[in-house]
Amino acid sequence: MSALTIITSDGPLLTKVWHSPTEKPAAVKFPYRYRFEEREFEGLSGLETILREIEGDPLKAVIRGRLKQGLDPNGWHRRLSVRCPKTGDPASVEDVPRDWVMVDIDAPPLSSVDELQSRLPRELRGVNYVSQFSSTTGHPILGGKLKMHAWFALDRALSSAECRAWLGSHSGIDASMLTPVGIHFAAAPVMGADA
Repeated sequence: MSALTIITSDGPLLTKVWHSPTEKPAAVKFPYRYRFEEREFEGLSGLETILREIEGDPLKAVIRGRLKQGLDPNGWHRRLSVRCPKTGDPASVEDVPRDWVMVDIDAPPLSSVDELQSRLPRELRGVNYVSQFSSTTGHPILGGKLKMHAWFALDRALSSAECRAWLGSHSGIDASMLTPVGIHFAAAPVMGADA
């Protein structure tokens, strides 16, 4: 059985807000604390089911790590993989090998979905995946270009560091979120100035 960690914000949205067709979507302001939920799934279809559930909730996203043992999953916790040097708050998230990875393709944007294959490492080319457009795709500022998230089931579990080393060397893949606490955005954008 595979698993992923869903985080829920206690305030700011975990997606971009579109205020107008001419204004760049507002960047995410990271919340101070979160709730953590570990969800098990089987295979790519199980992963897709969870992602489709949370894409409609702008307060939810995914991380690769999991809440440390002994911490209350119903409580609110910071998203820390190491002790905070400013506050002294302890680490709340630990890295665990996962048999899934999300590949974030955004710089430069894609001209079409077909272009995705040329950006992937050879191990992932021609493999089934769950796709989601990023929360900027479709906005006029991209001029018809696409930014995409492709979620893959792997044949073995890899740590965040292993994923980052593997995918970070491929041009056009954003590997910055491949850490135990890196946020994998999954929600659709929110429309309107009041969001």
